[in-house]
Amino acid sequence: MHASKFDRKIITGLLLLSVLISAGCVAKETNSSVSGDKTTSAISEKRTIAMSADTWVFTPNVVRVKKGEQVQIELTGVRGKHSFTSTDLALNVPVEAGQTVTFDVPTDKAGTFEFRCRVPCGPGHQDMVGQVVIEE
Repeated sequence: MHASKFDRKIITGLLLLSVLISAGCVAKETNSSVSGDKTTSAISEKRTIAMSADTWVFTPNVVRVKKGEQVQIELTGVRGKHSFTSTDLALNVPVEAGQTVTFDVPTDKAGTFEFRCRVPCGPGHQDMVGQVVIEE
């Protein structure tokens, strides 16, 4: 059985559409920054760092940025209640399981700044720590 001219046009159109969508996804991945120490965007653009808070661990637990770089963290709660708390950076951001919160990180001074969970989340709670490293 031969496909009609109309069927071939639909199939061709769908194939073309899938190629365009795939190319768009690849281009988006190519332009995004995935490394904490390498930035693919200009310092004037805000970079988003995805982080998760799970049972006794932040992933990643070390974040490296440049002084003056505009940075925000997108924190997703996996299990339990947690917080991203840093006295030195004046941040105290709560997050619950299934919730994602986004917040800016001040990068006006260089140094290594500790953050931790300040919500008691179980016996490994004291190990739930990380660092924001702001480099010159």
